[in-house]
Amino acid sequence: MHFILLLSACTSSPPEQSQAVSILSGVLEENMTKHVELLSSDDLQGRGTFEPGLDRAAEYIVSEFQHYGLQTCGESDSFIAPYTLYQYTWETESSLSIEKEGKAIPISTSQWRPYKFENKFHPGHTTNLEDVPLTFVGYGIDAPEDEWNDYAGLDVDGKVVLVMRRKPEAIEDSKHATYNAKAAVAEKNGAIGMLVFTDPSFPEERIKRGDADFRPEFVLFQEPVEESDEMKNRFRRVIDSSKGFGSAHVSPSVIAALFPDHSLQEIQEKLDSGVSPSQFQIGESTVSMKWTESDKVDVQQVPNVVGMIEGTDPTLKEELVIVGAHFDHLGAFEGQGDVVFNGADDNASGTSALLELARLFSEGEKPKRSILFAAFSAEELGLLGSEAFTKQIDMTSVAFMINFDMIGRNSDQPLTIIGDGFATEMKSQLASIAEDIEIPLEFTGTSYFGASDHDHFYRANRPFLFFFMGLHDDYHTLNDHMEYLDIKRMKDIATLGHQITRSVANAEYTPKFIAGIDWLGLSLIETDAGVVVHNVDSIGKGVELGFQVGDQITIQETEVSVVEYLQSLEVEQTATLRVKRAEQENEIDVFRHIPSYMGVYTEEVSEEVREANNLEEGIGLSINVAEDGPADKSGFIDEDVVLKIGSQAVSGMGESATGRDLVSILKNYAAGETVECLVLREGTQIIVEMTFGERKRRR
Repeated sequence: MHFILLLSACTSSPPEQSQAVSILSGVLEENMTKHVELLSSDDLQGRGTFEPGLDRAAEYIVSEFQHYGLQTCGESDSFIAPYTLYQYTWETESSLSIEKEGKAIPISTSQWRPYKFENKFHPGHTTNLEDVPLTFVGYGIDAPEDEWNDYAGLDVDGKVVLVMRRKPEAIEDSKHATYNAKAAVAEKNGAIGMLVFTDPSFPEERIKRGDADFRPEFVLFQEPVEESDEMKNRFRRVIDSSKGFGSAHVSPSVIAALFPDHSLQEIQEKLDSGVSPSQFQIGESTVSMKWTESDKVDVQQVPNVVGMIEGTDPTLKEELVIVGAHFDHLGAFEGQGDVVFNGADDNASGTSALLELARLFSEGEKPKRSILFAAFSAEELGLLGSEAFTKQIDMTSVAFMINFDMIGRNSDQPLTIIGDGFATEMKSQLASIAEDIEIPLEFTGTSYFGASDHDHFYRANRPFLFFFMGLHDDYHTLNDHMEYLDIKRMKDIATLGHQITRSVANAEYTPKFIAGIDWLGLSLIETDAGVVVHNVDSIGKGVELGFQVGDQITIQETEVSVVEYLQSLEVEQTATLRVKRAEQENEIDVFRHIPSYMGVYTEEVSEEVREANNLEEGIGLSINVAEDGPADKSGFIDEDVVLKIGSQAVSGMGESATGRDLVSILKNYAAGETVECLVLREGTQIIVEMTFGERKRRR
């Protein structure tokens, strides 16, 4: 849907106007509390996409939009803006049964699922094991270097093995704890299948992430996908075991019935002490499991919720200001105890800010630009709702986007602002507004974090801001509850969002997107006069080629903008740019180099090392070196502290006023280039010549 078409279909039933917007009153806090209470309640069952709770959440947002008197957009005169997802299931007609000495152990569909982690997809392949003997093999580990073999004295040939997740402390290398490793060992010993259950000492905080969640897995596409390599391989990772090896993940409550004389906790403690799993046999037990790997597709209609306030300026109303937040979360599953991912912070908190901005703008003086309030679904499934939305509107009409996601926790920390380095005028305006509200901000400049719905606007070169209070231990767990939210801080963030949105919606000046061309070391702005250089990195290729701030750049014979052309230029391609400066015009050839690769793992410099060597706070990065990587070949060693690369000081993993982070420095170098690095090694500063390599490309 083109923006003009949206407006032509708008209907309106405006509420009574109230110019006295209660922006700093308790009304905002009270309303946000109400919104979060409802959206994160057990009644909405975690708002999972494809689950009934999402539709109920959408109905609530619709009712609020109606109450505020927002305009609807679309031919149906509905606030619901649907889109289509194609849901491919991985298995059909699945069944699992376990018997002990001829008696069936009760097992429901909510207590198991075929094990698909790191499995490769084989459409049409059927797993069909009937009444196969089941043998317990403890952790299912064979680690000769640690003198540990759970298969010692056990015959598992032609059987299904029962294994516990993870590993004992006696096993040092965590590779033995992976599903791949356990499946490979099982096959090596002749097993034809494997049941996996979670060990009783599994960390509680990880259990809160839904370890008892046995909902079927699926893959989503926004377009129909025919039988193809993409269909078969996308989102599916290869497993070392063969197609004929069947495996399933089973609830510990089911497995406990196989051991009537021992608790699983007791068994694990004995295994950890070195007792052989052969001491905990399960008698004459058998397992049957059956499923078919399918390319079955369900066509699903999913709702975004969209409402609008049309601008009052005859010209500026054609520009859209988008206020966005996702209202979906992870849903719920069948089982005992807490089975609902309530998602109070993620993202009932952001949705409450969206709703309050909609109310405030509907009650206050109408803006010059049109404001569109978009509640996105399927964010948790890959930002799919916002992606569909950006395909339904004319993105060139978007003047600005603000996104609220997870704004309710970590109130002892500043509000993280992402996007200030990609939009003109934003940082100074935000700083001024935040000072009045007394809310601390952390600006991220051109450091980018894209794991939310603003990402599609960033990729379309539209100016945006993302308000984010950060991750926490309850992120994506069953413990993301309302009681942990700081509603007052949420109110302050909503107030900040309202004021910056109002400023943009009423300004004569439209914000410009600042596009970073990292490989060239330039940032560019598209203006009415053309594409202009906004900044030149002091250590980038652009400064070497003579670019200056204010240069106007054009390219002949291209159907896309200069920014889009340079962003899409392939590695090792050259482009000729026409550069106008004052009255002079020249041509500059630019070459997109192969990105540099160093081959190191980084961590903060310890305070002990910093103090002992009198290192400036915030400067220096401790490294470990990947074997046979460029750094290794250049002479770096583990625990080197990199202080400078070329003339540029290297900052630590936090902020530094005088250094640059390693990632941004490496963007300015090409594979094959050599540069001198200042390194602290065992208390002495030395020079190491670094010759950058090329990262291996994934196929």
